[in-house]
Amino acid sequence: MPTTAAPAVTFDRHGFSLHGQRRFLLTGTLAYYRLDRQDWADRLQWLKAARFNAVDVYVPWNYHEPTEGNFDFATGNRDLITFLRLCGESGLMVYLRPGPYICNEWDGGGLPAWLFTKPDVRLRQDDPAYLSYVRRYLGEINQRVRELQIDQGGPIVLYALENELDFFACDDPAGYLSQLRDMVRQDGITVPLTACIGKGDKVAGACGYADGVIPSPNIYAKDLIERKAVDAAATIHAGQFRNGDSMADLPVFITEMGRDENSLRRMLAGGVKGLGPFNFVGGSNPGFWNGTNNWGAYTQIATVVDSSGMVRFDGRVGRNFTNARRLAGLIQAFETLILTADSITSWEDGPTVDNPRLGVREDDARPGRIYSLVHGDAAFVFLTNTTDTALETGITIGGRTFPTDTPATIPANSTRIVMANVPLASVGLDWTIAYATAELCDLQAGPHGPTMTLCGDADATAEIRLTGPVLSIDSAPAGVRLVEQSESSLALAMRFDQPADFTVTGGGDVLHVRVRERFRAGFEGITQVTALGESVDLAAMPWRLTAVPTPAWDQTWKGDAKSLESLGVLRGAGWYELAFDAPDPVSQIAIDGAGDVVTVMLDDAYVGAWLADGGVLRVSFPQPVAAGTHRLRVRAEIWGHANFDDVHWPACRLGSLRGLQGQVRVNGNPLRHGAWRFAPEPAAPPKTAISDARASTQPLADIILDPGTGRWVSCHLPRDMERPRGAVVTMDGCDCHGELFADDVMIGRFVFGPTVNLTFKGGPANTFFVPTRLASRATVLHLHMRGIGGGGQIRSIALRKLVRIPTDAFLKNVDATTDLPVRSSPGATQE
Repeated sequence: MPTTAAPAVTFDRHGFSLHGQRRFLLTGTLAYYRLDRQDWADRLQWLKAARFNAVDVYVPWNYHEPTEGNFDFATGNRDLITFLRLCGESGLMVYLRPGPYICNEWDGGGLPAWLFTKPDVRLRQDDPAYLSYVRRYLGEINQRVRELQIDQGGPIVLYALENELDFFACDDPAGYLSQLRDMVRQDGITVPLTACIGKGDKVAGACGYADGVIPSPNIYAKDLIERKAVDAAATIHAGQFRNGDSMADLPVFITEMGRDENSLRRMLAGGVKGLGPFNFVGGSNPGFWNGTNNWGAYTQIATVVDSSGMVRFDGRVGRNFTNARRLAGLIQAFETLILTADSITSWEDGPTVDNPRLGVREDDARPGRIYSLVHGDAAFVFLTNTTDTALETGITIGGRTFPTDTPATIPANSTRIVMANVPLASVGLDWTIAYATAELCDLQAGPHGPTMTLCGDADATAEIRLTGPVLSIDSAPAGVRLVEQSESSLALAMRFDQPADFTVTGGGDVLHVRVRERFRAGFEGITQVTALGESVDLAAMPWRLTAVPTPAWDQTWKGDAKSLESLGVLRGAGWYELAFDAPDPVSQIAIDGAGDVVTVMLDDAYVGAWLADGGVLRVSFPQPVAAGTHRLRVRAEIWGHANFDDVHWPACRLGSLRGLQGQVRVNGNPLRHGAWRFAPEPAAPPKTAISDARASTQPLADIILDPGTGRWVSCHLPRDMERPRGAVVTMDGCDCHGELFADDVMIGRFVFGPTVNLTFKGGPANTFFVPTRLASRATVLHLHMRGIGGGGQIRSIALRKLVRIPTDAFLKNVDATTDLPVRSSPGATQE
């Protein structure tokens, strides 16, 4: 009889196995659609350099089907398959997350705006009308990716259905997820399926316990982190699938979490079997793809989406990168041991962890509550200091108290990992780390014996004790001191204010040991990094002015106002014009369903600009306008469609539309028979913007915009400045908004001044990345500027190129507490 091949990906409560080998999933989010495709390889290599082994890949539906029925998986950075293949070629697994809803602070959470205009569609529901569109989209995805699954030699190991459904009022999560599951299985997707839990332990709302769908928690927390991980695991393991099968043997891996070191370490202490710091790699929203959501207010996502990622939006790395790399090095060194270890709090049935001075760690107010990962006698003990001052402590395990010579210091608001009884068999040594308060951040086998890297704070001391056959140290370098030596034990104390290298021998084996300061240990083996280089003031250069073209009216109608989307504008802006007769002086105009950035003009006079939240926009006139025939002109710009769902602001409802919708009332009276005209605003610079020799030129800072007026201004990038890694543009201004283009590619959107009070989140609102492809000496920068208050102006615009410099030069000019370069090292060799 024919035999069925074993699945390439299997799992149990200890995690996932690939072809029978246990793997701890270290997953970093990288949004290929927020990067120029020429930067894909660079960012993937940084992910690999951080010792992460998987890429979390969202797929935005609306980016690949921007207009109904027109799919694009081939052009520019929409070439999904090339990106996925590149992931595999980089030695990285892929966790594919095609939605259909992805959130990701992206326009509409990835759902197409054209779908929002369908009156019979109920988004994210077990609804035949909605699912018919989803079926078409997922079919397009799956036919392209099924040959890239691991069982066919590809990189895809997991496939996610939906995302954070528990944040949405889905009527039947089980029915909906079951429909999605059946779709992808019918399309030949064989890898395990997951569903992301937005609230950590809300399994029912996230996936409804649909058969065969693994719930994977998102946990963003600043306190009780370990406990929340433990509680999420307990909820999952106590559950049952709809068919009655137990969920007790499911792995618990974190799809999304914070990027800071405390979050990573404390989540690991909770016993999870995979870590996924969200937005490992930053990027930029190309074009008009910003999202809007409810982060504390009605919030606009900036062009740059960075969120203190390990790799910044412009390719630079810093402290969070080194934090992740060190922890990944520890996990990689003891991968199987950590996966099969259990998370415990104190050792009720065995040795005890004594730590009376580290403060309250949980809300049940039990001081000294310490989490450990324990497998047999081996333990990784996580010491967390939640106070604002450094603390010293000691640990007792199995009757042994350590450290014996130097105190273990836990800096303020930090977590340190102490090891006890950890074997070194993974690198072929019959030795054991009896204890270590020095942190191990790398352990690699090599042709001349394994190498271990130990790290600590520059002003701290720490210890390690090794046990094995006849151990000895060749000679102790400066900063390393022999504490105790016997036939089978060697104890060393060390400080970290300067690097040290030595070897330990025993039983014919050799162990090479490196001692490094923590921040610099994160760069060990990395020869070059990206840094900010030369800066040029662009505002003083001559900019060519071109007037914004008059709207080309292409639609007319009578009756109520219509949304931008229903008029064919899914992203960007459009102009409305309404002619009306007012029998009385006009004191107020009310516009229904207005959003997002709305500028109002009456009879060619600027009235004002607002951030409209989709409700009623009321425009008042302190001095009433005379009765008679008037012309109302409104420019409405879509900042972004809601990527969350919140009832507090109409424009923050998932699927909400933009522009003007419904009635316009003058002095409270509806205009039922007004004649409307509409014109979409061009989304690219006019061809005459740089070529018109008759257009005047002047310094950008001298250009003052009247309220409501617009200008295109353009200039060539400096021709005497090489930009081999791209560049960063930083702007400042007042009372204006608009877009920044490099040639015909929009690389940024800006709003300056208090008139339109947008709440920016995600990254810097006035800083933009120019990729290498668009940073050539022939590139033209275009600014579309519109005045929105009094005296609209761009006060400054600076271009700072990015360069590659030696890591040693970078480390000499960096503040390790903020990871901000002071300057490029003078004379440093640049790429």
